[in-house]
Amino acid sequence: MASRVLSIFFAIWVCVYSIKAVESSPSPQASRKVYIVLTDPTVYKNCNDFLSVLRKVIHYSPPNDALVYCYKTAIYGFAARLTDEEANELRGEKGIQKVQESKLYSIGDPNSFNK
Repeated sequence: MASRVLSIFFAIWVCVYSIKAVESSPSPQASRKVYIVLTDPTVYKNCNDFLSVLRKVIHYSPPNDALVYCYKTAIYGFAARLTDEEANELRGEKGIQKVQESKLYSIGDPNSFNK
């Protein structure tokens, strides 16, 4: 009887500890920022190619959710919501020329250019 009570207590303790661990871990979505990624047009020709490279570096969500925009006119590349780690991984992929965090500038705020 005592071993059964101890087993039940241990099982409850493991469940509570597991729930707390999941709640306290940071969400990958919370740490995502928009990055502009410039690519070699001979390697990546369209949005499907951009999604294929995102599949290699994004581990917590579908690449379609991360892709913000595809650039195919003046520049070749895409905008995507990435963590800093994913952006660093992307920098090492073949055909990726530049990965830069997107910045928003405002004409009405004179301090926006100093950031």
